[in-house]
Amino acid sequence: MTIFETAAQTVPSLLFSDLSMGSVPYFPVTFALAIHSLRVAYDLKKTFFSTGHLSFWQESFVMMVYSFGGSAVAALLLGLPQPWLESNFLVPLNFAVYWLVAYMPGDLLFNALQQFGPYTDLVLMTIDGLVKGYSISTGGVDLVAVTLKGSAISTSLIAMVTIGTVV
Repeated sequence: MTIFETAAQTVPSLLFSDLSMGSVPYFPVTFALAIHSLRVAYDLKKTFFSTGHLSFWQESFVMMVYSFGGSAVAALLLGLPQPWLESNFLVPLNFAVYWLVAYMPGDLLFNALQQFGPYTDLVLMTIDGLVKGYSISTGGVDLVAVTLKGSAISTSLIAMVTIGTVV
């Protein structure tokens, strides 16, 4: 079996796993959040390294806004509960990933990511981009059409595009 066949069999099982943000499985948390958190934390560490550090709490707040901003705005627009409040592990996972990248003694994880330079950026951004594309369809189109089924907004193309863009 080639690596591509293995990936083709593994990725759908990761994306359609039972773990989700709250009771509505509209975002594949198992794989997506870890990659997204790692990419955001890595980019923030590079930014703060070049422009100067803020306090731990300020940097953590920036991390949370970058991580949950789109889903928070989408939930507000649709009148749904905040996904990051529905799950017991989203915020701790984001804090843990950010702490590992930004504050690990000796900057071990950050230096390991930096060691492979452009390849790390390419891999993290590619996977994060694929996950974002998936979340646009499930977090935008499917969220509006399926979750709000029966309401006037469930058939609105404008709502689907808007929520998909915000997510």
